[in-house]
Amino acid sequence: MFRFVDQSTPPGVRQAVSLTGASPLTGELHRLRRKLILSWLAVVCIFAVAAAGFITYSHSHFMAQATEQATNGVTLLQNTIKGDLGVIESVVNGMAAEYPHLKNSQYLPPGEVAHYFAQQAGILVGHSDLFRLADANGTVLYGLKAGEQLNVSDSSFFQSIKNSLDRKLYFSHPVRDALSGIRTIYLAQRITGSGGEFLGVVYGGIDLDRLSKELAKANVGRTGSIMLRDAEMRYLTRFPNFTTGG
Repeated sequence: MFRFVDQSTPPGVRQAVSLTGASPLTGELHRLRRKLILSWLAVVCIFAVAAAGFITYSHSHFMAQATEQATNGVTLLQNTIKGDLGVIESVVNGMAAEYPHLKNSQYLPPGEVAHYFAQQAGILVGHSDLFRLADANGTVLYGLKAGEQLNVSDSSFFQSIKNSLDRKLYFSHPVRDALSGIRTIYLAQRITGSGGEFLGVVYGGIDLDRLSKELAKANVGRTGSIMLRDAEMRYLTRFPNFTTGG
């Protein structure tokens, strides 16, 4: 508060005019306060921009990583698993087509069917975990070890193929193999005689635990996973397999 007295007015009529104003110290405090507020706002803006940039980078990095991992999984399926299925399908279908001719031929020496079957089984090494042929009664004639006996007439895949004229390769549900006890999917084909009669079934099998190990070769990252389903979306296997700790 400043008090100003006008000396130009006559004595006794002098007026006192009061002016209100900020002292130099008070003004400096206001300026300092404004600077602090502006500095704080600048820091907030910089933090917001940095946070937005980090979020954008994290999202882009995550999407790039996810794309790479998905590509790894698809490449693995194409190069290994799809290749295995292709070989099994070729051999199983070929054996189903040739068996009626081999069985009924009068010119083949004894044991020729077994020899031919062994050749086909050799092609499947590294692709299929088993290869068997069962007659019309479900008795497995080829593909067993010495001393083993097996009848698959009660199995769902045998009954499905027996009661159908469909020549498509049959994919079974995951089942426990009767001899090994391993969780397996069968790829089977109907053996049909020249008159359309049912002569039996030839089938290969894939160990789903081995399949899971094949999936493990794909680099899906620490949090990624691969799940394999069939054409009907039935679960087959996955990696990592949380039920086994794999």
